[in-house]
Amino acid sequence: MKLALTLEADSVNVQALNMGRIVVDVDGVNLAELINKVAENGDSLRVVDERDSTETPATY
Repeated sequence: MKLALTLEADSVNVQALNMGRIVVDVDGVNLAELINKVAENGDSLRVVDERDSTETPATY
């Protein structure tokens, strides 16, 4: 999969996981705008709350 987008953020941290998944930590960005851009490409994002590390499906 190739995903290209232009993003203005204070910081971006990307970590590779298994099975082709990645974790992206983005500070200082409009989350709704980011989710919509990714959805336009037919992909999805999951929002994870750091406090309890449970996965929450992103709303579109």
